[in-house]
Amino acid sequence: GEVRRDQSIATPQLKNSQYRKIERQTRHFNPLRVPRALAAELPFKSQIVQTKKQKKETYMQKRAVMSTKEEKRAKNLMQQLTTIRNEKVAKRAAKKEEQRAAYRKKIADGE
Repeated sequence: GEVRRDQSIATPQLKNSQYRKIERQTRHFNPLRVPRALAAELPFKSQIVQTKKQKKETYMQKRAVMSTKEEKRAKNLMQQLTTIRNEKVAKRAAKKEEQRAAYRKKIADGE
């Protein structure tokens, strides 16, 4: 440690020894359901309020933005380009995985 400090050499760190961020899936919970008998016994302040769906369209729903033919074409073109790109990426990844499998097999045979 002292020699490294004197010569200002960084401590060697293995790539596998470094901490990685833990990626967890977001959890989705079912909505809370209270039995009717229990809900009826709750005091007024603790009553569960059920909101109903609106029967009438809201102001914003009535005034939905209508896109022109050119905008539709542009959106369609962008979607097609994105699809093509995604297919290329998937194809490239599959080929790379195939090459890795061949390499792993070669390494396993060598041992």
